Amino acid sequence: LADFHIGAVVENSYTGGYNFNILLDRLAQYLQEVRTASSLYNVERIHIYLLGDEIEHLNMRNVNQAFETEFTMSEQISKATRVLTDFIQQVEKLAPVTYGMVGGNHGRMQGNKNDKVYNDNAAYIILDTLFLLQEQGLLQRTELIDNRHDVYSFETTVQGKVIKVTHGDNLKGVGSNIPKFIKTHAIDYLITGHVHNMKTIQEDFDRIHFVVSSIMGANNYSKELLQLGNENLQTSP
Repeated sequence: LADFHIGAVVENSYTGGYNFNILLDRLAQYLQEVRTASSLYNVERIHIYLLGDEIEHLNMRNVNQAFETEFTMSEQISKATRVLTDFIQQVEKLAPVTYGMVGGNHGRMQGNKNDKVYNDNAAYIILDTLFLLQEQGLLQRTELIDNRHDVYSFETTVQGKVIKVTHGDNLKGVGSNIPKFIKTHAIDYLITGHVHNMKTIQEDFDRIHFVVSSIMGANNYSKELLQLGNENLQTSP
C-alpha cells in the first residue's frame, strides 16, 4: 500500500478524481483481490507494507493547500488510523499478518522540509496507536514491525530474502538505488512509493527495486508537472 494522501481532494481528473470515499471504495476493491489471491494460492501469511504519505497534510507548499483538503491534519491522522485498523482486521481473517509502515514527506508534522524534526511524523502516531490497540486485545493475528525509533524505513526477511522498505522521497538521480542501503549485509528487494507510478527495476543480478503506485492516482500537482513537461517538449529544438 502506498500514498493514501487521506484528506486530499482531486476534481475533474482523468483518473476519476479523488477523495476519502473514493479511497474507501478502492481499498474495498483491493481487499477483494487479496481475498481471491489468498484463496487461490493457499497463502499462509500475508505481509502488508504501507509506504508512506498516509495523509495529505495542509502546509506542504509555500501557499497553504488547505483549500484542496477535506479534513484538518488531526482528522486525517485519525481517519488513517481507523482505515488501516479495519483493513488489517479484514486481512487477518484470511491468514496471519505481518504489518510494517514508514513515514513519507507528507506525514512530517512541520510543513517546510527545512524545519523538519527527525522522526516527528504522522506515521509514528498511527503505528503507536496500532501497538496500543494490540495491547488492548485487537490485531492478535498481526505481527507489527516496530520501527518507531526510526519511522522512515524498516528491514525484514521473508523466505530468505532481505527486504528494505522506505518512502523513496530521498532517492535522487538515476541508476541503482539498492547499494545506497547496503552496509553490513546484502539487500534483495527495495520497496518504495512516493512517485505515484509503478515500476519494477532489476538491479545488480537478481536484486529488484519495486516502485509502488498510489491509490490516489493523478492530482493537480502531477497535472502541472505533465503540462510543464509537454511545454518543454514543444519548445525543445
